[in-house]
Amino acid sequence: MTSSNNENLRHLADTVDQLAVRLSSIQPSCLEQLEQWREAAYRSIDQYCERKRHELIEMKQVHYRQELNQLQQKVNQLIANHDDRQDHYDSVNHDIQLVEVKINELEHLRLKVHPLSIDEHLITRRHLFPLTHPYRMIHLKTSLESAVGTNDKHLLVDREGKHLCLLDRNLVIVNEISFTHDGIHSVFWASTIGQFIIVTCKNILLLDEKTMTLEKCPISSKVDWWRGTCSEDTLFLLTIEWGSSIYEFNLGSSFKAGKEWHSPVTCKKNEVMGDIKYNSGFLAIPIFNRHRDESRFELRSVINLDCIWSIRVHGRCRCCQIDVDQWLVMDHDDCRFFHISADGKLLEAGKYDQHEQLEDIIPWGKDSIVVLTKKINVISSPSTTVMATTEENDNNRHMTTNLSSLRRRFASLALSCIHREYPNKIAHILTSDADVQAPHHLTPAFFGCFDWHSAVHGHWLLARLGRIDKNLTYECRQALRQSLTKENLEGEVTYLSGEQRQTFERPYGLAWLLQLVMELDEWAEEEKESSEEILQWRENIRSLELIVVNRLSSWLPKLSHPVRSGEHSQTAFALGLSLDYARHVNNSIFEQLIEQHSLRFFSSDKLYPFIYEPSGEDFLSAGLAEADLMRRVMYKNNQEFLQWFNEFLPRTNLPSSLEPPSIADPTDPKLIHLAGLCLSRAWMLEGIVESLPENSEQRNQLYELSKRNAQAGLTAIDESHYEGGHWLGTFAVYLITRRGIHPNEINKP
Repeated sequence: MTSSNNENLRHLADTVDQLAVRLSSIQPSCLEQLEQWREAAYRSIDQYCERKRHELIEMKQVHYRQELNQLQQKVNQLIANHDDRQDHYDSVNHDIQLVEVKINELEHLRLKVHPLSIDEHLITRRHLFPLTHPYRMIHLKTSLESAVGTNDKHLLVDREGKHLCLLDRNLVIVNEISFTHDGIHSVFWASTIGQFIIVTCKNILLLDEKTMTLEKCPISSKVDWWRGTCSEDTLFLLTIEWGSSIYEFNLGSSFKAGKEWHSPVTCKKNEVMGDIKYNSGFLAIPIFNRHRDESRFELRSVINLDCIWSIRVHGRCRCCQIDVDQWLVMDHDDCRFFHISADGKLLEAGKYDQHEQLEDIIPWGKDSIVVLTKKINVISSPSTTVMATTEENDNNRHMTTNLSSLRRRFASLALSCIHREYPNKIAHILTSDADVQAPHHLTPAFFGCFDWHSAVHGHWLLARLGRIDKNLTYECRQALRQSLTKENLEGEVTYLSGEQRQTFERPYGLAWLLQLVMELDEWAEEEKESSEEILQWRENIRSLELIVVNRLSSWLPKLSHPVRSGEHSQTAFALGLSLDYARHVNNSIFEQLIEQHSLRFFSSDKLYPFIYEPSGEDFLSAGLAEADLMRRVMYKNNQEFLQWFNEFLPRTNLPSSLEPPSIADPTDPKLIHLAGLCLSRAWMLEGIVESLPENSEQRNQLYELSKRNAQAGLTAIDESHYEGGHWLGTFAVYLITRRGIHPNEINKP
C-alpha cells in the first residue's frame, strides 16, 4: 500500500472520529423546544388546579362567609333590640342550620378526578403536508421567467420584468428601481459581500439593498447563465444548456474564475440541471433527463462534485434547504413537492393543484417558506409550506385569494378562539367579592376571543359564514350551538343588567351585538321552514338585544359631542353598524334616532384633516367612518351626500397617510391594530365609492386606495399570533362579504 493511500485512509479514520465526537455532543435545538413545552404543560396544569380550587372551594368559602356575616348581623340586631320573639329566633336558627349543611358539604367535598392521559401524538416530528393556508401574500405581475431571493430581512423579486422590488416581512414594497436587463433566472444573497446576486442570461449583477444600485460583475458573458448559489467564499453558476456546466468564482478576489465542471461530470448531454443550492459543503442539484422524461435530485460534494446520494423525483424542479440540512424540491409544472431528508430519503410528498405553474421557492427565517407562482408571492404559515392562488374578482373589487379558501381560513380563526377562555381581558367593574369570577361565569355566551366584543363579533363571523357558505355551515353551527343557548344568553342579560354596567362595551361591542342579531334574524328567516334551531337562537338573544337597543337609545341624546378616536370608543363606526340593524328589523324609532344624531354630529363637518390620521394604534379611521355613516344616513338623497362629501374632503389630494401603514411588530396587541385599520379603510372606501357617480373624479382614486388597503390588511393576518388572530378575521369577513355596503346582499359561492 502506498504512502498516499495510507494518508487517505488516515484521513477517513480522522473523519469518522470527528463525526463520532459530533454525534456524542449533539444538543439539537428541539431539546429546548421540548423543555419549553414541558414547562408550559406544568404551568397549564397549575393554572387548571388553581382555577378548580377557586371554583370548587374558595368561591364557596367567600359566599358562605358573606352569609355568616349577614347572620351575625341579624343575631346582634336581635340581641341589641332584646328581641326574644320565637318566630324571629326560629327563622335565624333555620338559616344558620342551612349554612351549616353547606359547610358540612364543603368540608366533606369529594372529587371525581380523571387520570391525565398523555397522547403519544402530542409530540411528533413535524410534517410539512398537508399544505395549510398562507399567512402572507402579495400580488405581483412577474415576467415570463422570474425568481425570488432573500437575506432574511428583505425579499427581492421583479415586477413585470421591468422593476426590482424590495419587500419587508409584511410583504410591503419598501423600495423599487427600474430593471432593464434580461429576464431574471436566479436571485440569492451573498453574505460575504453583503449584496444580492442576480443571474440573467448574459449578466451577473450585484444589488446593494441600502442604495438600491445595480452593478455588473466582471464575469464573462460568453456562455448563457441559468442558476446560481454561493458559499462563504465561492460563487457557483450553472449554464442554461443540455449537458449543463458549473463554473466557480472567488467572492473574495473580485470574482476570479476558479474550477469548471462540464458534462459528463455534471450530467449527461441529454440532461439539464434545473437548480443549484449550497449548504454546509454540499451542492443540491435537481437534474432532468429529456429522453427518459424523468428527474432525480442529487447531493454532490463541493470539493470534487462526487454524488453523495441521489433520489428520483418528478418534473423540472427547483429546490431549497429547510430545517438546516433537509431539502424541499418543487416541481414547476405539476405543482408537486418532495420533502427529502439529509441522507436522501423521501419523507413526504404533496401536491398543490391550485396553480398552473410554480416559479421559485426559498426559505425565509426559521419556519417560513416563500413561494413564487405565476401570480403571487406567498409566505407559508410557520412549520409548513403552502401556496395559494389569487384572482381579480371584479364583483369584490379586490385582489383576494380563492374566496372559499379565504372564508374557510377566517372561519378557522373564529372557531379556534370563541371558546378559548384565556388569555382574557375583561372590562369588569367589581362591586363586591362575589364579582370575582372566571369569564365563563360572568358572560357565559361570550367569554372567549380575549375580550367580550371580539367574542361577540367572532360569533357574528361564524353566523355570517355559516349562513352564506354551505361548506362551512356544519362547523359554524356546531360552535354557535354551544354558545347561543337560552341559559347562556340569560346569563349575558344578567351581567349587562348588573350594577355599574351601564357603560359596558358602549358603543363598539354593543353595535357588534346588533350585527350578530341582524345576521341571526336573516338566517332564521331563510331557514324558517327547515331549521327550528336558528329560530331558537334568534329568540334566545332577543332579551339581550332589547337591553342593547335601550342602552344606546338612552345614551345618544346625552352624548354632546361625537368621539372621534380610531379605537373602540369611536361614535361613527358604531352608529353605522347600528343603523344597518335598525333598518333591517324595521325599528323606525331607533333608525330615526341614529339618523338625527348622526346629522347633529357630522352634517356641518368640512375639510376633514385626514393628514392627522392615523394614530399609531388605530383600527378605524375617524374620517372615513364618518363619511361611511353619512352615505348611509343620506342614502335616500344621494345628491345631498355628494354635496356633503365634496365639502368634507380636503381641497388638495388625499394625503399619503391614507396609504397602508407598515406594522412594526405583529405580536404587539396594540400595533397590530393597524392591520384592522387597513381592512376597515378598505370597506369604508368601497362603500363611499358605491355612492359616487361613475364620472366622479374621486371615484378611481378612492377605489385604488381601497384596493391597496385591502391587500395590505389581508396579507397582515397571521394565525400564529393570537394578538391579531382573535379579531382580524371578523374585519376580513366584513370586507370580503361586503356586509356594510349592501347589508342584505350575500356573496354565495
